[in-house]
Amino acid sequence: MQSKQVARVAPDQATSTCIGNLALPLCAAETLLACLVRDDPGLCRRVGVSEERWSEQRRAAGGQPIQVEYQVEGVSIVRPEDVTEDTRDLDWYKPGYAVIEISWRSCPADRPNCGDEAWEEMQVFARPRNGQWDIAHWRIEGDSDTPPELPENLGRDAPPR
Repeated sequence: MQSKQVARVAPDQATSTCIGNLALPLCAAETLLACLVRDDPGLCRRVGVSEERWSEQRRAAGGQPIQVEYQVEGVSIVRPEDVTEDTRDLDWYKPGYAVIEISWRSCPADRPNCGDEAWEEMQVFARPRNGQWDIAHWRIEGDSDTPPELPENLGRDAPPR
């Protein structure tokens, strides 16, 4: 993990300059992270996340202010050949959708960094809608309702991040 840039979203700052701008799949994913970290209903609605889902994530954090450090591992566009029998009926995994793979770790917002925390995996699924991207689904390592495994050979012909 040392070779990739570590980005951060905290309650009052972020390294990303595209939070709230949904022109790219990565910006939608970073807006999702800011929505969850900041418990911001406006950001959550902007990226298409229901209040129920973002509140569920916030409760999991214990309600205390947190920061998230993350590294983008990849951005892929789902191709027709990536859709398998196991994923065919998923509303959030369709040709043309984007898969943003992120390594992340969180800690209390008052700490200087999250260096002592373990990295976890997150997949964010974004769909194109009216010239922008919004969040169709996301899953975090350890989610109890983790759907089927996705193909390892996802197309890497992604739009710019």
